[in-house]
Amino acid sequence: MITEKRVMTLLEHADPVSSLDLEPVDVDAASYLATLKQRSSEMTQIETIPETKPPDRSQGSLIAAAVAAVLLIATIGILLTNNDEQPVAASVVPTTLTGIEGMTSEEAVSVADSYFTAFNAGDADAVLGLFTSDVVVADSFVGEWNSGEWEQLLTWNTAQGTALGQPECRVTDQTAEDATVICVTDTLQAVDRAVNSSPVATTITMVVNSDGLSDLSFLHSEGETSTVPFEAWMAVQFPDDPDAASYGAWTSIEEAEQNGLLRVQRGEEWVVFAAGAVEQTFADFNAGDLDGFLARFGLGAVVLDIGPQDARDVFAAQMAAGTQYTLDRCAPDGVSGIFLKIECEFTTTDGASGTLSMRVAASGSIGPSTISND
Repeated sequence: MITEKRVMTLLEHADPVSSLDLEPVDVDAASYLATLKQRSSEMTQIETIPETKPPDRSQGSLIAAAVAAVLLIATIGILLTNNDEQPVAASVVPTTLTGIEGMTSEEAVSVADSYFTAFNAGDADAVLGLFTSDVVVADSFVGEWNSGEWEQLLTWNTAQGTALGQPECRVTDQTAEDATVICVTDTLQAVDRAVNSSPVATTITMVVNSDGLSDLSFLHSEGETSTVPFEAWMAVQFPDDPDAASYGAWTSIEEAEQNGLLRVQRGEEWVVFAAGAVEQTFADFNAGDLDGFLARFGLGAVVLDIGPQDARDVFAAQMAAGTQYTLDRCAPDGVSGIFLKIECEFTTTDGASGTLSMRVAASGSIGPSTISND
């Protein structure tokens, strides 16, 4: 059994300074507490440990304290004698990811959310207010911009009503200086909206620091977009100024705004043009002009779901029988390659009905298309 006297002997042997002849030092408790309070006010509190009651001076408590002290000193001795190991700094893992002068990961995501809110509201000033003075903006489609160029692009997007979908944002990396936030969303421009095209999947990577957004990168999916067939159509229909509503055809904020507004108008005109091409094709049929009707299918054959019969023979037989087509509810149905797709419901005088799915090229000729009977 370890007695209290034995414990005190162990403590005396374990104390590395017990054998030193040191002069006693008088400590002013009031001064010490005042100094401690002053210092603590300059520090950031990390964790508060509840005050505990003084331990019971029982024999069992004293023995436990002695054993803990001996173990601690022994551990220190082992570490000091191992000269081959480099000292390792202690690390503290907080329960909440923090950095950027105390900004939490939730606050970093909130900054990213503010960007989406301001962008979709068309508030260019609010978007620019989130950026640092040396912000870098890059896009997988068109390259890198400086802040001045980005202001023009933002004005263009605002004018044409470009919208970003509801984002899913998360912090992927965070240091004391900044946080990296990745947001998965989609982009829908004015022309996409006009032709009922699907939005483009987009991943936006933002670097947030205490001054705002210092880096903004856009990565778009490789899916089909309306840009290529739309600008091909403008080149054919507006040869004198084919780039008037094209991306990047501006040198100032004012020109960017005019371009964006014109792009909205041209997108709507494109839909009217393509629907008109489909309607004119079947107007030729109703007029009995079989050659004119079939000549409009200049970029591909029409596919019928009534069997392997040749389309020309089918239409010739219908025309000879006096069949007439009535088209209804023609509407854009996205893009396919170089074509704008137009879908219409139809009925005929001989009682048939169904759906036309027509692909219209920049010239107005009809590409590979289908006619499906109900």
